[in-house]
Amino acid sequence: MRGSFSVAAPCFLTFIVIFVGCEGNNPTSPSGPTPTATSTLVPTGTETATVTNTLSSTGTPTATPTESPTPTISPTFTATSTDTSTGTPSQTPTLTQSPTFTTTPTATQTSTATLVHPYLTQWGTMGTGIGQLQHPQGVVTDQAGNVYVAELSNNRVQKFSSAGTYLLQWGGTGTGNGQLQGPFGIAVDSMDRIYVADTYNARIQVFSSSGTYITQWALSAVMGLAIDSADNVYATASDQVFKYTSTGTPVTQWGGTGNGDGQFTGNYGIAIDSSSNVYVTSYSSPRVQIFTSSGTFLSKWGSGGTGNGQFSGLYGIAIDAMNKVYTVETGMHRVQKFELDGTFLTTWGSQGTTNGRFWSPYDVHVDASGYVYVADYLNHRIQKFAPW
Repeated sequence: MRGSFSVAAPCFLTFIVIFVGCEGNNPTSPSGPTPTATSTLVPTGTETATVTNTLSSTGTPTATPTESPTPTISPTFTATSTDTSTGTPSQTPTLTQSPTFTTTPTATQTSTATLVHPYLTQWGTMGTGIGQLQHPQGVVTDQAGNVYVAELSNNRVQKFSSAGTYLLQWGGTGTGNGQLQGPFGIAVDSMDRIYVADTYNARIQVFSSSGTYITQWALSAVMGLAIDSADNVYATASDQVFKYTSTGTPVTQWGGTGNGDGQFTGNYGIAIDSSSNVYVTSYSSPRVQIFTSSGTFLSKWGSGGTGNGQFSGLYGIAIDAMNKVYTVETGMHRVQKFELDGTFLTTWGSQGTTNGRFWSPYDVHVDASGYVYVADYLNHRIQKFAPW
């Protein structure tokens, strides 16, 4: 049914333009220990405009603005409502000040910088006590949403609820089974087994979700860890990627030092997408490289710099259930979000100690529900952000 309709009472429209961005400061910050291998628009102000609304058969009003983002102002108009069953106008009111207004966003109205995950909460203060953190290097969640944090300086793993409530811990400085020295990466498989990159002990250790030691295998200079859907384990170490079964049996390896395709200079973060492709970061030649699960080079994106899609001190990487890629940088103290092909989506964070700011973040993780966790290394805390 089509017809025109009138608005009988004055109304005012407000438009607020929210600009969300990232401070461009890039102060010098520690890059952490490296072992030697062996627009969204919201209405603001008071505007008036004329628009003719047409009702479709579904009753949904549609409109096309004459100008964006500033509406045409027309203080007086006449609206007619017609009864289509008789074809006779039922009323013809004259309005002196009652325009309505809808807009169709244009490219200038849609800013990717506004697509930011809202800050939710944080936990941790610098220290060695229960629930305190000292240089959180890795963060991951299990199937139930519990959060595991690997602490470089406290040589332990702490387990928290998704809200940050302390649950338990394990580790302690040493070389024995279950002890740790400088843990970097951490990952969880489909059985909620916890894999820890025990970096200074040159090994990967495996634990139950309650911290019970299960097994280990040697890997010099191991840093980042990731698990695919078949529970294969991928690790970055010595400018290479190593792939194992869940029990530590070697499957394959690839890479080598260099700046060519498939080579690394300081590889660190690693993540797996839904097609089992492998994404690897490098901090010395900042970029993301993509491989098949057997190590065949596919593509790369990113470069050194401070702009969107560029990197300074690129370390952690994560991929969410929607195949969006998240990275963190110790140089720019921020999170960036991309499509799988490297198309930039949004960024948030800058150097600082307040909510939503970072100081040398080393790791990022996204749980099954889209909540984002950041290991805020020099702020000695975990920050949690909402999905969008």
